[in-house]
Amino acid sequence: MKSGDRVMSLPVIQEIVPSGSLGTVQEVYPDGWGIVKFDDGISLLIRLNGNFEVVKE
Repeated sequence: MKSGDRVMSLPVIQEIVPSGSLGTVQEVYPDGWGIVKFDDGISLLIRLNGNFEVVKE
């Protein structure tokens, strides 16, 4: 994943955000973490790998 990618959250993190939530990757760090800003306005620092999939809109 890279900055600007549109992503959808996977069920594995449904305790944090509802499964299928859409957002945009704001920053990506070398350790696999990054900041995602969801369409509802919430931004989270979260592990990207395994928690999101890139979507084409």
